[in-house]
Amino acid sequence: MEIPRYRGPLPPVRRGRAARRLEAKQAIEEVGDGARLHVATGCAPPTHLLEALAAQRDRFTRLDVVLPYTLEPLAFFDGVGDPFFLTALHPAGALRGFIDHPGMEVLPTSVTQWDRAVSAGGPRPVDVCLVQVTPRGPEGRHSLGVNGGETAQVVRRAPVVIAQVNPRMPYTFGATELEADEIDILVDGEEALLEHPPASPGELELRIADTAAGEIEDGAIIQFGIGALPETILHKLRHHRDLGVHGGMIGDPIVDLVEAGAVTGASNRLDPGLLVSAGALGSQRLFDWMDRNERVLIAPAAYSHHPMVLGRHARFTSINSAIEVALDGSTNSEVVAGRTVSGPGGQPDFAMGANYSEGGRSLIALPSTAARGKFSRIVRALPAGAPSTLPRYLADRVITEHGVARLKSLPLAVRAGRLRAIADPAFADALA
Repeated sequence: MEIPRYRGPLPPVRRGRAARRLEAKQAIEEVGDGARLHVATGCAPPTHLLEALAAQRDRFTRLDVVLPYTLEPLAFFDGVGDPFFLTALHPAGALRGFIDHPGMEVLPTSVTQWDRAVSAGGPRPVDVCLVQVTPRGPEGRHSLGVNGGETAQVVRRAPVVIAQVNPRMPYTFGATELEADEIDILVDGEEALLEHPPASPGELELRIADTAAGEIEDGAIIQFGIGALPETILHKLRHHRDLGVHGGMIGDPIVDLVEAGAVTGASNRLDPGLLVSAGALGSQRLFDWMDRNERVLIAPAAYSHHPMVLGRHARFTSINSAIEVALDGSTNSEVVAGRTVSGPGGQPDFAMGANYSEGGRSLIALPSTAARGKFSRIVRALPAGAPSTLPRYLADRVITEHGVARLKSLPLAVRAGRLRAIADPAFADALA
């Protein structure tokens, strides 16, 4: 099979960088006080570089650190606010504990907006990008491995790129590939990648997943979000045929579907036979499977998430979850009881892409109640101050353990009736 090459949009290549080999301590000494750093996170934060950064905190009066989705606490977290000030795209995972901290701010942007936000002319332009890369492959390039969508564009725009070279990083093809002279400083640092264990669904999740799987057609191009429900739905697709993948991430369930013959990419109009993703979130098994896998194409968010790209697929189907859904179909996926627990991420991008796609579907799957039945997750209206992560004009299919509410293009009164039908019966009077 031919090695997949990414031919979509990217910032202009910045060649002729020095690619100097330094120790981590020396590399961080090149970071000036007051700089803004973009740190690749997910399953592969550059831990050696971040430990060196934390060790030198006393020489900084302020450093601004921009972070995408962060799984585990980073080495400098005990210095948040002095001197490290954080800007988060996904205020979830390890960042959730800093939501109310004066040393952290949240940019409520979708993934496709992130690149502009941290580029020159945006509100938080970065000076330095810290990443992990593979050693040079047979073709002479390094790869960003599992970090693509939120890094591939930034790493090409940043004035300075410092890369930790980790032989355990899987080599992926696509926008993740970098020539050596696109990197300013290389630092050797071998370490295991962070693993995101597969979900362990309960009976409730399995019931919802059974229903949701029936809303996904053979030949659909699927995208799935982070969490137990989207992953559990994927496990129910083993008997589907000719599914494709184009979205924010690849996880362990995708490996299972490929091995079961359910995911072939045959229906992919844009990249036939390929699985297109912004990156990966999963276990060592996933990383081993991805290494130099010629069926996997890692793309930047401008391609993996952009609604106009997704809309060119037939039957693009997004699979996500939410905190609550209002009777008009609007969805909140970011705030619980007035407290921010996540960002919009790729949900708005994917829902809009499904809206543009011929035969596309946007699935929101969630239990009908929260807090062991104390609260309904189908609500009369989103609470004051809660964001409409998906506005009502993007409402499509909402799924609970009580069934499916198909809402697209329906009047508000009809939507309300259908959502009441899939709410927990204990809240029937409150939703009347």
